[in-house]
Amino acid sequence: MDKSINYEFSGTGDVILFVHGWGGDLHSMDGLYDHFSKNYKCYRLDLPGFGKSENPDPDWGIAEYSNLVRLFIDEVIKSKVIYCGHSFGGSIGIYLAANYNVMEKMILLAPAFRRKGEVKTSFSEKIPFYSKLKPVLYPIRKIGYSIFYPGSQVLRHPHLEENFKKLVVQTLVPILHKVEVKTLVIWGNADLFVPVKDGYFLHKKLKKSELRVYEGVNHNIQSAKTEKVIEDITCFLNKK
Repeated sequence: MDKSINYEFSGTGDVILFVHGWGGDLHSMDGLYDHFSKNYKCYRLDLPGFGKSENPDPDWGIAEYSNLVRLFIDEVIKSKVIYCGHSFGGSIGIYLAANYNVMEKMILLAPAFRRKGEVKTSFSEKIPFYSKLKPVLYPIRKIGYSIFYPGSQVLRHPHLEENFKKLVVQTLVPILHKVEVKTLVIWGNADLFVPVKDGYFLHKKLKKSELRVYEGVNHNIQSAKTEKVIEDITCFLNKK
């Protein structure tokens, strides 16, 4: 790997790899990690740009992030994994499952796999020498984002703006048919970030998938319904 990655591991047995969503870090699934490390060898990492890991290159998208995780599996874990990914971490899981033989099973918590947005060049970026002026202009742009896009991930992680702009227009729908691994999909029907209809769509497209939908639960399923998620994952992992 050409990036410095912060990670932790605990426990013994079959390996589970926990991968957080955009804006999270290796603590995003603490409840799941703490529980399953009693009976499995569990790994968790900070994706590049988050936690204590090195920043990604500005041109990184889903393929580059996924390749980093694949190298982590190959070079650090050195075995197939049970993959558990939330949101963007789930997107990485889908990409890996479609392109590489690195998983025994996969658990997806509201993966952000289907993108319909289009990021257009803003007026400010058309200004001559904008790249040099960007640090100076950021406070002004921040005010604009806070007014017009109060929930913007760009506002929360300005150092990853170029990566985010690339990711929000990348869809994984064309490669879903390539996913052969047994998969558990968990969604909240009150998810405001990734709609539950995407969960039903994903379940239909993945040949070997199971779907669990939780009533009244938003995007952070693993925090809102930790015990229920643990119960459903345990049942899924105990199946042959």
